[in-house]
Amino acid sequence: MNNADLIIATLKANGVTRGFGIPSGNVLPLMEAMRTGGVEFVLTAHEGSAGFAADVTGRMTGAPGLCIAPLGPGATNLATGVGGAFLDRSPLIAITCNLNTDQLGRRIQMWIDHHALFKPITKATLRLEPGCVAETVTQAIALALSEPKGPVHLDLPEDVALAATNGWLVFEPNYRGSTGYGDKFLMQIVPVIVSRPGKDILEGVDALVKDGIADPDRLTVGGYSYGGYMTNWLITQTTRFKAAVTGAGSVEHVGDWGNDDTTYDDAYFLGGRPWEAPQRYHDEAAIFQIDKVKTPTHMVGGADDIRVAVLEDYLLEHALYSLGVPNALLIFPGEGHSLSKNPWHGKIKVREELKWLEKYGGNPAGN
Repeated sequence: MNNADLIIATLKANGVTRGFGIPSGNVLPLMEAMRTGGVEFVLTAHEGSAGFAADVTGRMTGAPGLCIAPLGPGATNLATGVGGAFLDRSPLIAITCNLNTDQLGRRIQMWIDHHALFKPITKATLRLEPGCVAETVTQAIALALSEPKGPVHLDLPEDVALAATNGWLVFEPNYRGSTGYGDKFLMQIVPVIVSRPGKDILEGVDALVKDGIADPDRLTVGGYSYGGYMTNWLITQTTRFKAAVTGAGSVEHVGDWGNDDTTYDDAYFLGGRPWEAPQRYHDEAAIFQIDKVKTPTHMVGGADDIRVAVLEDYLLEHALYSLGVPNALLIFPGEGHSLSKNPWHGKIKVREELKWLEKYGGNPAGN
C-alpha cells in the first residue's frame, strides 16, 4: 500500500464513493488508488466542473464530496467550484496533486502556492506528509463535516502519494550546497561537489540512529538527478545501507561534463574544466571507489537524457555487475531527464524502487 491507497481507503471508510476530476500525470497515483480501492473516478470536462459536482454530492449525500486537480492551472480552475462549496457550506475535500516535495518552490513552470490559493475559500488547507497521511485526511473530513460545513483543501506532492506506508521514515537532509543557512553554507559545496554534502548526510543518519529514531539494521538510501549523484557516492563511503535506489546520477565527471547540456555547472562546482582540475574530477567521482560498494542498487534512467547522460547509468551497472553486487537497471525509451513524456513511467519507476526496498531493505511488505 502507498499513501495514495491510504488516502482513498480513509475517504471510502468515511462514506466517499466517487471523486471528480481530469486525468493528468501527477493525478494518476490517486486515480489508480481509486480504481483498486473501489471509489469511482468521474471524468469532468473542466476542473471547475469537478468542484461543482463535488459540492452538490456533499450536499446530497452528507459525506464529503471529493474533487481532484493537478497543479497550477488545474488548481486555479478547481478553485471556482471549491469557492462555490464554501458559499454553499457544503462538505467537500479538494485534493491538488503537486510536484515532488524537492521541487516545491523551485520549479517555475505551472507552479503556484496552492495553500495561498485555497486559504480564503476553505475551512483549512493542509499539506499531506509522510507518516501522518491518514491522520491528516481524517482531520480534513472532520473539519469538512463540522458546523458550519465547508470545503477543506489537501495538497499532495507526487512523491508523498507514491511513498510506501510500510513503516519508512524519510530523512531529507539540508546539506551543504542547499538553501536556508546563508551564502557561506550554500557555497561550501564548491569544489567538493559530493564529498562535503555526503559527510553532512551521514552525520544526519548517525544522529537519527543515536537518538533511536532510525533502525540501523534497516537503513536505505536513494535519490534522483543530484540525489542520484549523492546516492552513487554514498554507497562508496559506507556499507550501512541495506539497499539503494538511484536515478539519473553521475558516477564520474569527465564524461558528465562532456555530455551535459549545461556543462558550465560541472566546471563551476568542481573548480574548473577536466584538464584544469583533474585531481578534483578524480577525487569526487564514485567510480574510482566503486570497489567498496556492497549495497544492492537499483538504477533508473531516461534513454534520451541530455542532462545526465544514460552512459552514467550503464557505467554504474557494469561496475556493480563486475563486482557481483546485486543490481537492476531500468531505462525508459524516449525519456529525457525528467521522465515526463509518459506519465506512467514515473509510476513504474517508483513501483519498481519500492519493490527493491522491500526485497533488500529489511522492511517486508505489510510491516
